[in-house]
Amino acid sequence: MTDTSAILSSLTSNTGTPASSKAQSQIAGNFDTFLKLLTTQLQYQDPLSPMDSNEFTAQLVQFADVEQSIAANKNLESLVNFALASATSSAVSYIGREVTAGGDAATLNAGGSAQWHYTLPRAAGTNEISVVDAAGNEIYNSQGELTTGEHAFDWDGRTSGGGTAPAGTYRIVIKAKDAGGNDIAASPLIKGIVTSVDISEGTPLLNVGGMSLKLSQIVSVGTAPPTTTN
Repeated sequence: MTDTSAILSSLTSNTGTPASSKAQSQIAGNFDTFLKLLTTQLQYQDPLSPMDSNEFTAQLVQFADVEQSIAANKNLESLVNFALASATSSAVSYIGREVTAGGDAATLNAGGSAQWHYTLPRAAGTNEISVVDAAGNEIYNSQGELTTGEHAFDWDGRTSGGGTAPAGTYRIVIKAKDAGGNDIAASPLIKGIVTSVDISEGTPLLNVGGMSLKLSQIVSVGTAPPTTTN
């Protein structure tokens, strides 16, 4: 039974691959070969020392188990593809809509500006806002709003030293305190229009002002503000 065992060993080692259609085709061909070998071995077995039926019965059971594993993998692939298609369809519906997402990063384009939003849960006595680069170095410092609610913070790319920061991704750090000097947990937000959807990584990402956002980051969705013409 060496040849039939080798077929089973080879097939079983490949069932973990995602190519379930290929694996299903392979098991059909191998099962055919297995039956031919088994029939030949039964035909030419020694009548005085017949083959142990338990051995090839166990191998038939193995084939059934492998076939079930391949079918399960194929069903799982279908579920994954369906989930991705559903998530992509949902993400595409965001295009042209204004979204608000949790996050402290924004993109500064060359010669442009970057904008953040943040929410103060209560009135502040002081509110210091810093813009930091990817290494955590402070690039710009300014005073923020003190009243309760949502506020916008615009940065034109100027550094505290009077220079111009290079294009890239920057974060804001909000240090708000109330009149008693107690820290206020401000919530930084990203707000903008969804211009496209990227699915190259397998998970839909919304493009908002040069930033890639996951659907799980979105906290609210609204209609795009009307465009003004001169």
